[in-house]
Amino acid sequence: MSDALRRDSAFERDPRRKQEIASRPVIDNLYREVWGDDIKIYREGDIGKIKIHGRPDARISDTLDFMGCDVVIVFPSSQPLYGQEKSLSYEERRFRTITISEHSFSKCAAQFYFCGYLNRDSTGFDPWVIASWASMVLAANMGQITWKFRPSNTPKLYPSFWYTGMDDLPDSCVMAHKL
Repeated sequence: MSDALRRDSAFERDPRRKQEIASRPVIDNLYREVWGDDIKIYREGDIGKIKIHGRPDARISDTLDFMGCDVVIVFPSSQPLYGQEKSLSYEERRFRTITISEHSFSKCAAQFYFCGYLNRDSTGFDPWVIASWASMVLAANMGQITWKFRPSNTPKLYPSFWYTGMDDLPDSCVMAHKL
């Protein structure tokens, strides 16, 4: 989907999508706290801005979509780390779950997964977790994580999704957190 069509779509006008975009600077601050100030952070729409070894690399934007990822962190070594992000509302924080859409659940090839609940004034997240997606996949297949499915009541507006408890993640899956 072109950037122009994406901006004009119902998806882009959805309040949850607007919340996600508005919270990106807060998420970026967490990434810098965890991985340092020298990282570069790119998301969809950054075609031409993404640089690996100092050269533009437009393939990364295509890779993000193909892998079911939302973000790429590029370290000073030029090594990328691909991730998926979920910014959830303050009102939803009582659930304390990591959620992933039904579509992304079977497609996601992220290296990390960020999930956080905004605080009351949307200036931070509490709780939040950055988890190793590969470790979560392996832990689930060894019976250490139980995913539950929630079908959507309004499928045209919101997708069905899978969820698991943040507090139930094995330590081997957690890269960083505030739980």
